[in-house]
Amino acid sequence: DHMRPRRLADIVVNLWLLLLTLSDYAAANPKKTAATPTHPVRDMEFLEKLQTFLLDHLHEKISAEQIARHLGISRTCLFQRFNSIMGIGLHKYLQKTRMQQACRLICTTDLTLSQIADKIGYSSVFSFSRAFKRAYRKTPSAYRKASKG
Repeated sequence: DHMRPRRLADIVVNLWLLLLTLSDYAAANPKKTAATPTHPVRDMEFLEKLQTFLLDHLHEKISAEQIARHLGISRTCLFQRFNSIMGIGLHKYLQKTRMQQACRLICTTDLTLSQIADKIGYSSVFSFSRAFKRAYRKTPSAYRKASKG
């Protein structure tokens, strides 16, 4: 059974975002590291399924209960398993995923900031801009201008 090219591209993007998050976290927290995975294949499958769910639902308000239900585990198990694999909290990871998607959309589309905010789950362009500036020390407009060079 062959994977459709679109599905394969989604997996590649998901893994790339996951690696970016891990490298950012490791650089920012050199003394804190995630635990050595006891089941690397199962952990990668868990993370890939989680990342796919997050990207598919990024435009929505996502609850831990929804994620846990989708993964077929309890909310507590979700938090514990995610933290043991990644070494960061799920909420922080979700924010980082939203910001990475925002960067991608800012650089690769002509969507308005309001449209981007909506696509990544912010109720207003103001709250999106504030979160973006907190994460990147630049406004989304300045980031777009710099990316267009």
